Amino acid sequence: MNSPLVQIFTLLAVGVAAPCVHAGTITFDYTAPDVGLTAVSGFGSFSYSGSLTSIALGNLTSFAFGLDLSTPGSIPPTATFDYALGDLSNFSASVSNGVLISLSLATDFQAATNTSNFNGNQKDLVVTSLATNGSFIFNQDEVHNSTTVYDTGTVVVPEPSTAWLAGGGALLLAFWRRSLDAPQA
Repeated sequence: MNSPLVQIFTLLAVGVAAPCVHAGTITFDYTAPDVGLTAVSGFGSFSYSGSLTSIALGNLTSFAFGLDLSTPGSIPPTATFDYALGDLSNFSASVSNGVLISLSLATDFQAATNTSNFNGNQKDLVVTSLATNGSFIFNQDEVHNSTTVYDTGTVVVPEPSTAWLAGGGALLLAFWRRSLDAPQA
């Protein structure tokens, strides 16, 4: 049975399964309740190579996290803190079938990249788990020589997209209908 429909279905199945078997990039969001008048949010990602189930700092090929503190009326209204692979002080994660099931990491303290408003108050990200309130932003105040919890939040990892499956099903249906309409020899 070597019909175009079977070939297309096979290619689709391989295309959907391949990202789960090999290396990948995992994205995550940091959400926290507002701190006073300041809204706190962040977006990050990390990449690794190989088909790993346990990922350590040395397995990462990239890491990026951007933290935004938005305060209406401030100039600028949003302070941005950027973290890269070199800013990680520790990292570990577990992946099962391409889905992140545990995460623990800590970044070094960084100053805001777009404003001097926070030069004396650097921030870092510490994730202890994917549980609710399993993540923290710490504030390091250089003027008062102290470190305090700025906020407590949650790292959320989006579920693998079902768009690939829906799109693949639509493509499969289109080719199947096309094969029905094609003249038979």
